[in-house]
Amino acid sequence: MLIKDRALGGILRILRAMSLNLPIVQYTLNNIRSILSISRSAGSISQKKIA
Repeated sequence: MLIKDRALGGILRILRAMSLNLPIVQYTLNNIRSILSISRSAGSISQKKIA
């Protein structure tokens, strides 16, 4: 329960920051997307090594 509340607080803080500076948010979202795609490709590479 505490973890969930902390996560919600973080999300609310992020949303508040978003409304203040949208370009930075767009940049951050693009970064997160690229990080996710990198980690996904890294995961598939490690799975290939195991197999």
